[in-house]
Amino acid sequence: MAPKDHDWYLATDKKMKGRITNDIGTDYLSGKFLPSFNQDDYATGFKAYAAAADEMLTYYEKECNPFDSKAGFSFLVLGIAVVLAGGVFYLVRSSIIGSMSNVMAATEADAYRSHEWLHLTENRDTFLYMNVTRKEKPKK
Repeated sequence: MAPKDHDWYLATDKKMKGRITNDIGTDYLSGKFLPSFNQDDYATGFKAYAAAADEMLTYYEKECNPFDSKAGFSFLVLGIAVVLAGGVFYLVRSSIIGSMSNVMAATEADAYRSHEWLHLTENRDTFLYMNVTRKEKPKK
């Protein structure tokens, strides 16, 4: 670490290069400590470096493969998750719609009329104003 030049370099031996690779591992590791170094907060940067290195080495011990931040992502799992989320959405939506008291399917328009509150007293229509215009059709 060269604080005056804001320059840094990661060096490892052959054994460590098998655990933290040059391409993916060093990019991930530098992404953890460089933001602190750029703000001249070296203590936080070195703590972030130690935590990230520990995470990567723990991953290697468990998986026996070098650390890869994208190793856990799978398009198949994403697709399954989207389908399951859609199914849960459909079930919840259907349940909510089914519990509504004002929503029901009817085959005829008369079924939507409530017979409890509508009482007809007359069966004829009364028009207050009616204007009829008639034109004679010309005959050939």
